[in-house]
Amino acid sequence: MATYASRYPRLARKLMRVCGLEVDGTAEDFYLVGRDHIPFVRLTPVAAGGRTHDKGTGRSRAST
Repeated sequence: MATYASRYPRLARKLMRVCGLEVDGTAEDFYLVGRDHIPFVRLTPVAAGGRTHDKGTGRSRAST
């Protein structure tokens, strides 16, 4: 969240208000709010065959 806030400070503050969270505007505060209150997920595109590459194991696996 801190990286997003540094790129888009006004939108980040508005997002916090919409989420019902208060921040003081510092990078540390945005970091803490992101770590403690906002669940982030990583989206990985899946190839047309429905298989994806698992970077952790180095193997291909079927998507679920």
